[in-house]
Amino acid sequence: PAEQQRGARPREEEDTGADVALSSAKRRRRDGESATAQDAVAAASAGDVELLRALQPREVLTSLTPQGRGSQRNSVAHLNGCGAVHASVLSGHCEVLRVLFELAGEPALKLRTTSGHTAACISAGQGHDDCLRALSELGCRIDEALDGGWTPAHSAAQQNRADTLRTLKTLGASLTMAEVSNEGGWTPVHYAAARGNPDCIRAIAELEGTACLTAAVHTRVSSIGLFTPGHFAVANGRLSCLQALH
Repeated sequence: PAEQQRGARPREEEDTGADVALSSAKRRRRDGESATAQDAVAAASAGDVELLRALQPREVLTSLTPQGRGSQRNSVAHLNGCGAVHASVLSGHCEVLRVLFELAGEPALKLRTTSGHTAACISAGQGHDDCLRALSELGCRIDEALDGGWTPAHSAAQQNRADTLRTLKTLGASLTMAEVSNEGGWTPVHYAAARGNPDCIRAIAELEGTACLTAAVHTRVSSIGLFTPGHFAVANGRLSCLQALH
């Protein structure tokens, strides 16, 4: 699944944490100290291209910050187990992606978080279409699946990003790939139906055809057997999704 929030912190606290991290990175640079992966994340989060270019050694651009509590928080102040590329797409700084590619090549862009997420999955979940386009231009496979089969299309459908689904399709991504991590093999339309995102259902039907709207999957929480997106819509009280499916 996409990067999740666990107890969101006040915006002021997030900003303060990001500012402190950026100040620390600038201080280490000024004092001639070796940079850390946290410094690269702070610079990427802030879109500070000048600082990124100055960080030494270059390996910090392809390194992950230590994993710790809060690694799944959707906040640049708490990006643990992530790299500069993940911080840049979370903040929507697509220009940083080009700088990372210039300085460290494809490894900087293809880096995965410790939980296995790609920059494309994070971009899709955030609706940062410009970042998806930049990643594609720089040679990244936009529909690359995570180990469990999760794709950027799953992220977009779950987070109600219908326009992003359209962007993914124009970039050559499939919107119907199934997960393999759960027993059923949920597709993006199953997540859209369960989460109450009818616009995403309509976008997928428009781009992939209506056959995908009736795909049946197994679910571990029911003894009934096969579930279609319609079943998920009914089970979660998503009337608008049920209408979109028909």
